Amino acid sequence: MKVSSIIDHRKSKLVYLSLLLVAAAYFASSVVVFVNDLKLVNDMPQEKDNPSADQPRSIDSSPQREYKAFLERNLFAVKVQEESKGNKEKDLIANLDKLALTSLNCTLVGTVVNESGDSWAIIRDNQSKKDEKVTAGSHYAEARVVLILRNKLVLNFKGKDELLVMGIERIRADNFAKRQPDDVEDIDDPLTFNISKEFIDESITDVSKLLTTVRIRPFLQDGKPGGFRISSLKEGSILNTMGFHNKDVFKSINGQDIHSPEDVNRLFNTLKESNSFSISILRNSQLKTFNYTVR
Repeated sequence: MKVSSIIDHRKSKLVYLSLLLVAAAYFASSVVVFVNDLKLVNDMPQEKDNPSADQPRSIDSSPQREYKAFLERNLFAVKVQEESKGNKEKDLIANLDKLALTSLNCTLVGTVVNESGDSWAIIRDNQSKKDEKVTAGSHYAEARVVLILRNKLVLNFKGKDELLVMGIERIRADNFAKRQPDDVEDIDDPLTFNISKEFIDESITDVSKLLTTVRIRPFLQDGKPGGFRISSLKEGSILNTMGFHNKDVFKSINGQDIHSPEDVNRLFNTLKESNSFSISILRNSQLKTFNYTVR
């Protein structure tokens, strides 16, 4: 009994030692594998181009630079057309006084200007008496409507911007387009306009107020009075609407020279009282005649 228990005890010790040896061998092999893997990882180059999904991705400025290049070159024409259109309208408004009245045989009946929407206007054909509603970008007769403002609009007719204003329109009259004889001072082709009586009455109710819309100074030619030069002409004033520009020199009205302030008063009285009149001006050293018919 004693001998058998001793034998069992020795067997247990051998089994225990065997298990320890197996565990030690497994642990040692695991350590060797781990060390080898660690060396391989350290020796491998880092993958910069393909970071793992779990790692936070560093912000690279190169894509932003590329996008910026696209925006600067505007390959897709984003907003540039709108900005260009806005700049063109600003330039056009700033130079309205340089535009000639349109030679189309039509009358501007009225305009509706909407800052938040489409503006529109009514144009009447003077021959057929037919009214037509137009908007910016639409076409009327042979012209395109470029811009609609209060009581006026800009038409592009045969590639040239022209002005159509309520109360006054230019008349196409070939019989007026004749040069003066050689013995008469060179006068440019006369320009003929229709102008409404109502428009004149509204514009010249107060002469002193009218004079605040323009600056008038005597013009000397060869040391002698040669008319009156106008400047600081306000947009929308009667003289501006009638087709006159800054630096124009008023020479005569109905063939009578303008030399004195009394002659200037006669000019305004003629505007109020006459059914037709003509005004001659000096523009860019050339004489021009404007003929008006009041209706």
